[in-house]
Amino acid sequence: MSEQQSNNSGFETLKTILFVISIITAIKFLQELFGKGPGDKLGEENDQKARIEREKLYKKFPPTYGDDQYRDWGDTLAMALTGGATEDEQAVYDIFEMVKNPSDVAKLVEFFGKQREMFTTHDITLPQAINIYFSTSEKKKLNKILDKKKIPYYFK
Repeated sequence: MSEQQSNNSGFETLKTILFVISIITAIKFLQELFGKGPGDKLGEENDQKARIEREKLYKKFPPTYGDDQYRDWGDTLAMALTGGATEDEQAVYDIFEMVKNPSDVAKLVEFFGKQREMFTTHDITLPQAINIYFSTSEKKKLNKILDKKKIPYYFK
């Protein structure tokens, strides 16, 4: 009889663990679906500060192109970096060849936004995507393009 109680106790523990996991999974799903959780006020403040800094940069160095162009390039960069089984480095180089000042790079980062990292559930920014998917020599080539234009931006 005590063996049966032990089996029931183990089964009840397993049910409890599965129930807790299902609740945690549901909460995470709802947060992703409907927005951020209660601890994201600091993230919102940082986003606001970043927007202010970008606006200052845009006043100092007016963006060269219209938002539609940056949106198209952001989509192209997303496809080139995160859209397939291999990266399209040349598409990335071609876009960076067209930027003319620091605001253009900031606009690329802004319009790239956050994209889903391949084979994961993580969202990444343009600098993170380049650092993840580009080799050291590919980043060096990209940095050389920016350096030649005297744009003070560097991919590690």
